[in-house]
Amino acid sequence: MIVTNKLSSSCGPPVPPPSCEDKLTLSEIMGHSVKILGLFLGFVVTIPLYLLSSSAHKSIDGWFYEIRTGERQVRELRTPLLPAPSSQAQKISKQVIGSESTATKSESLTAETSELFPEMLNQVRVINRNIGGSTGAELVEDHRVRKFVRKTAGSGAKITAQHLRTEYHTNKAYKALGVMVPEVTLYNPVTGQQIRLSEKSPADERPVMLSHYVPGNTQPLKDYLSYPKMSSHPHFAKVQALVQKHFVADCLLANWDVVGLEYDNMRINVDTNEIWRIDNGAGLDYRAQGKKKDAASFTSVIKEFKTMRDPDINSEAAKLFGSITDAEIVRQIDEILPHRAAFLAAIPARLKDIMTQRFDYLSVYKQQLKNR
Repeated sequence: MIVTNKLSSSCGPPVPPPSCEDKLTLSEIMGHSVKILGLFLGFVVTIPLYLLSSSAHKSIDGWFYEIRTGERQVRELRTPLLPAPSSQAQKISKQVIGSESTATKSESLTAETSELFPEMLNQVRVINRNIGGSTGAELVEDHRVRKFVRKTAGSGAKITAQHLRTEYHTNKAYKALGVMVPEVTLYNPVTGQQIRLSEKSPADERPVMLSHYVPGNTQPLKDYLSYPKMSSHPHFAKVQALVQKHFVADCLLANWDVVGLEYDNMRINVDTNEIWRIDNGAGLDYRAQGKKKDAASFTSVIKEFKTMRDPDINSEAAKLFGSITDAEIVRQIDEILPHRAAFLAAIPARLKDIMTQRFDYLSVYKQQLKNR
């Protein structure tokens, strides 16, 4: 087949017909087409294979992938696809954020822990559905094999929404005072996202709390001190002194069950000699099993300075706190007083007044001890 130029002479001088070198047979045209197609297919196949090499690694479970550029690694968290949020979920999301002032306060309490937890609630799986306690705690882990204790509130659950939020606030208040407690965060069960603090949010109907599981080189005091023969243990005095270091914080937060019925609410790190308070569901105005503390017990005067050292009232706590000295209590009060603003920022709005009065009572009690 010969292709010729049929331009008329009116457009310029006639174009000479192609030479023999310009002639292409049908088989030659087809051969060139196959070569071009081959190059194209090679390009299409090679690029994805390159992207799957050392410059980009996709994880097997599809939850995240890593992009490596030299020594820099950027990790992007990927989550399973979720259905589009319903109008109810969108409404809840807006109400959780609330006003500008509420959002600002919420961010101050949650910003430093948001990266320590899964972005979405559906990124964890259950390992153990019953790890003890009276509030239905479960052990879960995320795609990075980080373990958490999960508690879910609401109808049919072992813990109410307000009780769960109170435990959350108790942990945040402890942390503001420098006490070793697990990091905690709350999730909206409808959207699956971490939520900001809002006392009137519909998400409070069934909030979910994740707290960091504290294993490692820690042991429950129950095991470490060979409960119930604790007093005769060679390390009892050492552990007692470590626990007493935050007695004032325990009293301030009215955490009656801080040590646990069998000394299982505290763990000791045998390498660092640190005491962890791991289950603080008895803090503020709630008892460990979910009942509200009566108004005569939870007052603006911190009665726990006496009751938590009285074996007739709280025998478990008294065994560890009974020997604390007035001088040590004064030292702890002096240590806590500068943290007033941070402490009160961690307290829920409904308890702000009484906890402000309790905090200010510390100075009163300190003076009483010094006047003895």
